[in-house]
Amino acid sequence: MGAGLGVARHAFESSALDLLDKFKLASSGRTDLEAELVVGREWEYGALVFGPKAVWSHFRAEGLLVNDDKVYVPGIDGAPVMELLDLGSSWIYGGFVGGRVGYKYVWLTAELGVYGSKFTPRVLGEERNLGGLVVFPQIGIAVRPP
Repeated sequence: MGAGLGVARHAFESSALDLLDKFKLASSGRTDLEAELVVGREWEYGALVFGPKAVWSHFRAEGLLVNDDKVYVPGIDGAPVMELLDLGSSWIYGGFVGGRVGYKYVWLTAELGVYGSKFTPRVLGEERNLGGLVVFPQIGIAVRPP
């Protein structure tokens, strides 16, 4: 049995919101806080693990409003950034099951996570419900030094 706590900071460029044709994303970032409990059993040739997991994420974004071919700069043209795009925070919660098979130094690993998601950002003054179900499969090779 074990517990995990994690913090991650993401800085990235994304064109996902550019699809709205009214908002061009200039910069964005995300901070994650993650907690999980891992319960499992290990044998000579493999292991099985499972447990609950929760991730809280806070989003930051800056951008430009584009309307009728005119560009409005937030904070200068009277359009504050947070009125245009308030991504706020999201929750992902659920559980995972996984395992590994191998011998001594090399292991094939697989994990399947199933999580519920709650995310309601405010884009151009309208609240959008982007929550739902997240199915997160992972597969990999783990190498353990002798």
